[in-house]
Amino acid sequence: MLVKLFVRKLWDFVLILSLFLNSLKGNLNCFNSSPFGTELVSAIVLQTTFRKWQASKLAKREQAAVVIQSWYRMHKDLKQYLHVRKSAIQIQAWLRSYRLAVTVLQAAFRGRKTRLLYRQIKAVYVVQSHWRMRQEQRRFLLMKQSVVTLQFRLINS
Repeated sequence: MLVKLFVRKLWDFVLILSLFLNSLKGNLNCFNSSPFGTELVSAIVLQTTFRKWQASKLAKREQAAVVIQSWYRMHKDLKQYLHVRKSAIQIQAWLRSYRLAVTVLQAAFRGRKTRLLYRQIKAVYVVQSHWRMRQEQRRFLLMKQSVVTLQFRLINS
């Protein structure tokens, strides 16, 4: 794959070089007089093309590194977010169950309190009933004794 890319770049270079040389035909006369001639221009163009190819290769590597780094950061942040979300959901579930347990305990406590109050009121009614009964028995016995005493006095008099 790297060889194919290099061959392709080489053909691009040849095309660019031929276009460049055709555009410089008028300016080549000054180089033709030198002992190196068009070889110097060809070497400069070749070096420029190679440097551009190296720069684009480096830019592609840097872009790939940026993509990999951004994906890694995204994955790391997503993992952290999901962990925090799961923890929040667990805390909320615990809080809901805690509130429900508190509500159940409050209902049980209120029910117990109501039953205890009912028993106390019932006990008060029983005590009041016995007290009133005892008062009435005393009053009745006192009246009975008074009547018996009066009858005894009436009979004996």
